[in-house]
Amino acid sequence: MAVNFYDLNLTKFTLAYNFFRFLYSPQIARDDFEDRRERQRQGIDLAKSAGLYRGRKPNAKVHEQIIALKGGGCSIAEAARLAGVSVSQVKRVWAQHLAAKADV
Repeated sequence: MAVNFYDLNLTKFTLAYNFFRFLYSPQIARDDFEDRRERQRQGIDLAKSAGLYRGRKPNAKVHEQIIALKGGGCSIAEAARLAGVSVSQVKRVWAQHLAAKADV
């Protein structure tokens, strides 16, 4: 049995509008998200240039813990899990540690 859309009291306009919403709503939401992120980045850059934005201060205790774990032979993932931080933070802290060590 074929379903006729007119049996559901849907007009061609309603079908077209729903198709438009289904097709373009995610893109509109994504564009809005990207615009907001861009404006936020511009505001942060402006605040940094004015000396009003410094970002979060590094947590020295966590950095020391990461260095101790990595120096003790832990893997990056294991050090991240034990320190309660992300893998990327472990990589960043360890790279900074190695760079500082190489400068000495």
